[in-house]
Amino acid sequence: MQTNDIGMAQADSAARELYYDEIRPLNLAPLWSMLKGLIPAQPVPAAKPCKWAWDDMYPQLLRAGGLISAEEAERRVLVLENPGLPSKSQIIDTLYAGLQLILPGETAPNATCCRTLRLDGQKPSGFWNCCGS
Repeated sequence: MQTNDIGMAQADSAARELYYDEIRPLNLAPLWSMLKGLIPAQPVPAAKPCKWAWDDMYPQLLRAGGLISAEEAERRVLVLENPGLPSKSQIIDTLYAGLQLILPGETAPNATCCRTLRLDGQKPSGFWNCCGS
């Protein structure tokens, strides 16, 4: 790089920093300065392979019904939590999943947006979209 090129690069850098300072109060940020960190060349998932067996989960879901009421819990849900994502309530890096128990005679507040697997009896039996679409 020649001396003139270095001077131009420094001027460009200073102009960019000034621009970034001007857009920051508008809650804007340049994607190009952070894109490599947001979208890696190869996926780097933290989630680990995991299996949730219905025969193991269902008794625990029923047990939850005896330990906490629907009113107390608001949403009596057992979260399927990936062992690679502890305390994040995620089944994989980009997805939440849980099992909600609503016993006969109970009600639960409407969800604002979700995809729900409806259970009839003791086995999954269908898919329900509660977003109205």
